[in-house]
Amino acid sequence: MFDNTNPYKLRIEIILDQKHYYASFQNAENQMVEIEIAPTVADWLF
Repeated sequence: MFDNTNPYKLRIEIILDQKHYYASFQNAENQMVEIEIAPTVADWLF
């Protein structure tokens, strides 16, 4: 069940940049947190 009281907003963008995948997360302070997804993981996800 989705918790509507959670103050954190989650927005995921998958960006293909020279075979590197990035996921961007926006936290409650509207700061963008970016992580890199390994190509092998990205292949498994997609």
